Amino acid sequence: MGSQEELVWTVTAHGRTEVARATLLDVWEIDRKVEVANNGAGVQTKNELIEKDQPPVVKIDPIGRPRAGLPIAITAVVTDDGLPPPAKPRPPRPVEPTLQGAPPSPVNVPLPARPRPPQGLSVLWLVYRGPAGATFDPEGYVKVAADGKVSVTATFHAPGTYTLRAFGSDGILRAPTDVTLTVDAAVPSQDR
Repeated sequence: MGSQEELVWTVTAHGRTEVARATLLDVWEIDRKVEVANNGAGVQTKNELIEKDQPPVVKIDPIGRPRAGLPIAITAVVTDDGLPPPAKPRPPRPVEPTLQGAPPSPVNVPLPARPRPPQGLSVLWLVYRGPAGATFDPEGYVKVAADGKVSVTATFHAPGTYTLRAFGSDGILRAPTDVTLTVDAAVPSQDR
């Protein structure tokens, strides 16, 4: 197939037909620089660093058999190539004299709904597939400890088979790791 030819997918389901069209033009290619910009590292990351960096590897420890509505601990070990190097902490910005004592400014611009990874190694947990959602504590990106481990508590909302996805991030690149598990129904409480 040439880059100028159009590729068409047609799907009919429930009496409705949908069409998706695509080409192989290089302007639609998603390369590392696009991934880095879309993952929150920004466009100021140097190309040389983007090319040298390897995404972190997440290995999820075995998970016990969870029950719906009951929290269960999930632990993973994260390894990385050490790139990018740790960011130097910025000194706090001094408060301008004209703002001292003034009431706080209102926040007019909402934060993006998608969590952004912090500097350094971190992991974002989410339900990739499953009959319902789950609550992770802490939520969002969780920093990896010095020993390379990261833990969350997950509470599944319904029984069934779930695929969890853990995105390991080094602040520039991220990579997914999946684990599939079965969640049992909650044990009914005994009324006495």
